[in-house]
Amino acid sequence: MKFYAVIGDIVSSRHISDREETQQFLNQTLEDINQTYQEVIVSNFTITLGDEFQGLLKSGEHLLEIVDRIRFALDPISVRFGIGVGTMATSIKKEVSIGADGPAYWHARDAIKAVHEIADVAKCRIAVSVGYSSTVIDLVNETLQLSDYIESKWVTSQRAFVRKRLLETGYDLTVPQVEMARIDKSTPQKVNAKIKSTGYYQFISTRLAIEKTLTEFELEG
Repeated sequence: MKFYAVIGDIVSSRHISDREETQQFLNQTLEDINQTYQEVIVSNFTITLGDEFQGLLKSGEHLLEIVDRIRFALDPISVRFGIGVGTMATSIKKEVSIGADGPAYWHARDAIKAVHEIADVAKCRIAVSVGYSSTVIDLVNETLQLSDYIESKWVTSQRAFVRKRLLETGYDLTVPQVEMARIDKSTPQKVNAKIKSTGYYQFISTRLAIEKTLTEFELEG
């Protein structure tokens, strides 16, 4: 059976002024994620080290949505993610993602190492690995890097707009702009301007397409 392992790593965690408060907030964020997406999570997101956490999914559905909700919840703290697609070699515990092992986690570890290497020369926060060369996965990773580049160009107000959308409604593109304006205590015209300037709909649509691609991806062998 194919699984999706996610490993997250807080960047420069040693330089965070209040590490205990950050860890508590991370733990609460992961608990919320585990509750909200329990239908696709087979092993709950768990802090494994002070600055690292991991979880296991049975489908690519909501995969990047989960990653983005964690990223933006912790903003402005930066988090890098490695996603591994593969099988598992040990039994899986629903309660915690500790002790389980297998190719999915091995590939996730390779992916997060790649993020650290790529980040030195390009904007990169998320990478995917299946343990072998694949044109489809290469395209997924190039698309993720392009999305990260676009995100890096958002000014503070634009990032705040996208952050609020993601934390409130995830990848739901059916929320009317009138409703967004009501929540933001703004006007539909201003909301529309933010959507256009950030490329919000295109950003989310691309993420949804990647989730679909990874869900339908067939492993070799």
